[in-house]
Amino acid sequence: MTESHQHQVQQLADRALKLAAALDAAALVLDDAPDEHTRNADTDLHMARQEAMDTARHLLGVTALWRTGDASTTWPPAASTEQHLRDLRQYALSLTGDLRDLAAALKRATDRNQQAGWWVAEAAATSREISTRLLRTLRLLQRISSVPADACRMDRPACPIHGATICTSGGETWCQTPGCPYWWPYDRWDTPCPEPVTHQVTDATGTIRRVCSGHAVAARQTGTTITRLNPAQP
Repeated sequence: MTESHQHQVQQLADRALKLAAALDAAALVLDDAPDEHTRNADTDLHMARQEAMDTARHLLGVTALWRTGDASTTWPPAASTEQHLRDLRQYALSLTGDLRDLAAALKRATDRNQQAGWWVAEAAATSREISTRLLRTLRLLQRISSVPADACRMDRPACPIHGATICTSGGETWCQTPGCPYWWPYDRWDTPCPEPVTHQVTDATGTIRRVCSGHAVAARQTGTTITRLNPAQP
C-alpha cells in the first residue's frame, strides 16, 4: 500500500472514530430525555456507535478501540437533536462514499493492495449501516414528537376496534383479529398511542384517565368503569 493510501486509511479511521464518539454523545442526550419513549429511542444509536468502531477496526485493527478517547467530538451546534442526527447521518454517508472510492482504487492496484481493498470494502459495508440506523432513529423520534399532547398517549398500543389484540414483528404492527384492516408499517410499541381521546376510564383504585376507543375496549375487558365523552367536552 502506498504512503498516500496509508494516509487515506488513517484519515478515514479517524473520521469513523469521531463519528463513534459523536453517536455515543447523541445517545446520552436521548438517555436524559424526560419521556420513556424518547429514552428508548437510543437503541439504534448505540448499535451505530459500535458499527463506527467496527469500521475503524477494519481499517486499523484492534488498536482502534484504544483510540476512541482521542477522537474529536466537537460538532457545530444544531438547532435540535433531530438536526444533529441528520448532520451525523450526512457525515456517515460521506464516510461510506469515501471508503468505497478508496476500496475501488486499491482493488485496481497490485495484489497486495487488492487485499487491502477488500478490507476497506468491508469497512464501507459496515459504515453503511450507520446511516440506516440514524434514519430509523430520526423517523422514530419524528413519530414520537408528532403525537399530540391531548392524544390518548397510553404506553401500549391498541386496535381502535378490538383493543388489546396488537402484535408487532419485523418493524410492523397489526391487529391479530381475523379480517381486521388495521396495520401499521412501524413498531407501535415504540410510541405513545396517537389516537384521539373518546372515553374516560376509572379503575378499581379510583384513578381516572382519558383514553381512545381502542384502549376503552381493552379496559372494558378488565372490568374498569368506562364513560364515553361528549365530543365537545374539553
